[in-house]
Formats: sequence, structure tokens, C-alpha cells
Amino acid sequence: MEKRFSWIVSALMNGFGLFTSDARYVVPSRQTRDDLGSELNKEGETGIIDEDLGFLKKRVLRLGTGLAHAEQPPSRTRRFITNVTMVRERTDEVDTVTNMLVFQSRYEHSENFLRRPTRGCAEAHR
Repeated sequence: MEKRFSWIVSALMNGFGLFTSDARYVVPSRQTRDDLGSELNKEGETGIIDEDLGFLKKRVLRLGTGLAHAEQPPSRTRRFITNVTMVRERTDEVDTVTNMLVFQSRYEHSENFLRRPTRGCAEAHR
């Protein structure tokens, strides 16, 4: 395993403790349609990702082989999960609905310079 990736592989493998043994990670394909009920693919239809815990672990271990695709220079990805709403509660499970935003940029962070006009703030330089 490449040393520079060993820390992230270790952290991700430890994170699998948060999953149940029968967990599935599904990213459905989305189509723009007038009928919102058929906007996402249905169970059994091909989506973008549909993986079980074993496959997710293999995907993480591949990061340490040097064979995984990588951008040069690497982009930065931020993930925001917000508005977590409980829709149904059972004895040992809770169904939730969330909003997720994935933001990808080429720089570690953005620098913004603001000025204070008479009221509030205004962007001066970005």
C-alpha cells in the first residue's frame, strides 16, 4: 500500500463500523420528468451506484494500490448533509429524508475580500 494513502484507507475502513453488515449504498440515476413519482429509477433498475458493504470495502482498499483514478492536481470535495427529517420510527430503525450538497473545487479554499459600505458587507475581490 502506498504510504501516502494508508491513513485515509485506515480511517475509511474504521468508518465501516458505522454500517450494518447488510448495508447497501445506492445512488439512483435521476431523470428530469414531469412526473416526480418516476423521476428516480426503481428498485431493481440500474442506478449509478448500488453496492453492498463488501464491495465498498474493496473500493476503499483499491485506494492504496496506486491503481485508483486520481486528478492532478487533486480537486477538493465538500459534502454537506442537512435538513435531516425523521419520517418513520420503528423499534430499532429510523427512516430519514435528507438534503445533500456536493461541492467540488480546484483549490483548498476560496479567499474573499469584503468591504463595509454604509450598511452590511459587499464583495470587493474574490
